[in-house]
Amino acid sequence: MYQDIQKRVIVEELVDGYRRTLEENGLPDRSPNDVPEPDGDVPTTYLWTLYFLAQHFSHIGQHPRALSLLSSAITHTPTLPELHALRGRILKRLGDFGGASIAVNDARLLDGQDRFLNTKSAKYKLRAGLIEEAGDTFGLFTKVSGMPFPFLLLILGTLFSERCREPWR
Repeated sequence: MYQDIQKRVIVEELVDGYRRTLEENGLPDRSPNDVPEPDGDVPTTYLWTLYFLAQHFSHIGQHPRALSLLSSAITHTPTLPELHALRGRILKRLGDFGGASIAVNDARLLDGQDRFLNTKSAKYKLRAGLIEEAGDTFGLFTKVSGMPFPFLLLILGTLFSERCREPWR
């Protein structure tokens, strides 16, 4: 889709128009005890529309617009780890490795049992030069108390040592 500019523009116009329609018609405010109505999926649809558009605009290099949409999505549903992880990816693309590390760590903290998010968070910390914090995050996978670095070098040798040296290149 991104190789054909016309297709990209059509999809962008359609999805952004859909987002505007959802905003103009108003998003229902419901308490968790309300009985869902037939259009009860509107808040979820709106959220994933924002997520798609944020990915789309980041992919085509419009990072400020992507971050703006993502900010709206995070305000809408602050407990969704995918939003924080995408924010980290966008900040990484902008070269803000410290901010990216914080964003991905926020995602990790929302779901501490997710090994993918734990690993991503540790990798982003290494990229930001936060070696100690990255070791602690990688250490969450180990049963070794204290300093997990020697154990990490055994089980994640190549990955961990390669990433540890990146900040000094």
